[in-house]
Amino acid sequence: MAYKTTVSKYCANRQVALDEIYSQMSAMGWTLVDGNFTSITVAYTAVSIANDTFTVSSGSVPADATPCQITSTGTLPGGLAINKRYYVVSGTDTTFKLSATYNGAAINITTQGTGNHTIKEALRIYKSNGENSDKIYEYIFVNAFSVATTIYFWPIYYWNTTTKSIVGQVYTGIGPDVTTSESGFYLWVYGNKDLVLVATRIGSTYDKMIFGHMNKTLNTLVTTTTSNIESGTGVPVAVASTVGFDLTTSYQIIGANGEGRDQINLNSIDSPTQFTATSIARSYASGAYIGVCPSTFGCINGGATQNWYFTCPLTVVGTSDAAANSYGLITGCKDILGVDPDYRSNRYLLQPIWLNSYMENNNTYISTGYPYNDAYLLYSPTTGLTQEDTFSFNILSTGVSTGTNDATTLNDTSQTWVTNTYAGKVVIITGGIGVGQIKKIASNTNTALTLDTGWIFEVVPTTSTYVICEEGYRYLFSTTGPGIACREGC
Repeated sequence: MAYKTTVSKYCANRQVALDEIYSQMSAMGWTLVDGNFTSITVAYTAVSIANDTFTVSSGSVPADATPCQITSTGTLPGGLAINKRYYVVSGTDTTFKLSATYNGAAINITTQGTGNHTIKEALRIYKSNGENSDKIYEYIFVNAFSVATTIYFWPIYYWNTTTKSIVGQVYTGIGPDVTTSESGFYLWVYGNKDLVLVATRIGSTYDKMIFGHMNKTLNTLVTTTTSNIESGTGVPVAVASTVGFDLTTSYQIIGANGEGRDQINLNSIDSPTQFTATSIARSYASGAYIGVCPSTFGCINGGATQNWYFTCPLTVVGTSDAAANSYGLITGCKDILGVDPDYRSNRYLLQPIWLNSYMENNNTYISTGYPYNDAYLLYSPTTGLTQEDTFSFNILSTGVSTGTNDATTLNDTSQTWVTNTYAGKVVIITGGIGVGQIKKIASNTNTALTLDTGWIFEVVPTTSTYVICEEGYRYLFSTTGPGIACREGC
C-alpha cells in the first residue's frame, strides 16, 4: 500500500482524531481485526433499574462480549463511568446489559441518568505483516479509555478474538500514546504497513509516538517452518531454508498463530531445509518464524532514550508480556544515511535512527549519537531546529514562483524545464506565502508544475521560494527526546 500522510489536521476532539487515524490505517493496508461496531443511542427512559438493561429502539445490539464504552448528553446511569471499558452481556434483539469484565456479571444500574446515552466502541485492533507481507502478523491495540485526553497504542503479539484479550503486550503499562484535547488540537499521521507515526499539537506543545514493524536495518536472519513442530528435545525442524544458520547462535521461534515465543539453539544442521533444535518448549504450527530477530514489531516508549520496545525480545518466552526494560535484540535506532535512495524510499519511510544500537547476540554496539544532515534529516537533537521545519533530500531545482498560481499549479516563468522531468518528485515551499507545504508533483511543462491528485496547496504560493527534490520531510519533536523527520509528498 502507498505511504499515507495527514498533515496538521484540526481536530475538535479526540473522536475526530481517532476517526482520522482509523481511516489512514485502513488506507495504509492495516487489517481491522476487532472492536469496530456502529454506535447506538439509548434514551435514559429506556434504561431499566430493575433489570439492569438498556433497550434499543433502532440499530443493532452488539454481540455479547463486545468491548464498549458509554457517554451521555446528560448524566450517566448510576454504576457506570466515562472512559472505562465495559463488555456487552445478556444481549437480545433489543436489550443488553453491561459488565465490567469479559463474560462477567451485569453491573447493577442504580439510576437511569439523564439525556441520551451512547454505547460506542472502546478499542480497535489492527494487524499487519509488513509492507512487503514478509513479516509475522502482529497487532496494535488502539484504545481511548482510562484517560480522557489520551489515545493509547499498545503493540501486542496476538489478540484473542474469542476472549477479547491481549496476548503478549510489549509489557504491561508500556505503549506509546499521544495527548489530545476536547477543546481542539492538531494531528499528523504518517506511515504504511511497516511503521506508523502519530503526532499532536495542543497550543505550542507537541507529542508523538511510533509503532509497527521496525524495518530490518540489520541483516537479520529469518526463515519459516514448513510443517508442525512438537515440543520436546532433539526436535527436527523443517524450514524454508537453513542458509546462514549456525550452531553457536541463539535464535527465537515465534508462532504465527499466537502459540508463543521461545529461544532455541541448534544441535545440527541436517540439510538445506532442516535442522535439529536442542529443545522446544511448546508445539508450533507450520508457518512459525525462526531467526536472529524474527519479529521487529514494537514501539518507541517515549522519553529521552527513545528505546524501541519489541513484542518478541529474545529473553521473553511463551505468551506472557515482554519483561520491563527488555528491548529485544536492538535498542534505539540504526543510522541508515548510507542506504541507496531508491531502496530507502521503498523500505525506510519514517526512518528512525537507532541510538546506541545493541545486539544481544554478540554484545556489540552498532552506533551511537544523533546523526544529523541538514539536507537529509533523520533523528536529530532539538537544538537549533524549529517545529515543523521542512527538509529536502537530493535537490533537483530551486527558484521563485512567478506568474499566476492556483491550488494545483505552481509557475516559474524564468525556468526552462524539460517536460515531465519532475513527475513523481516533490515540491517544497521554502519561503513566502504558503511556506512549509510539501506536495507531490504529477507533471510539469517548461515553466509550470501540476500537483498530483489529492495534493493541493491549502495556501496558494505567490512569489514564494521553492525547491524540487527527490524526497521531502517535516521535522517534529516532543517535549522529551530527539526529533524525527517524517516523509511527505510521496
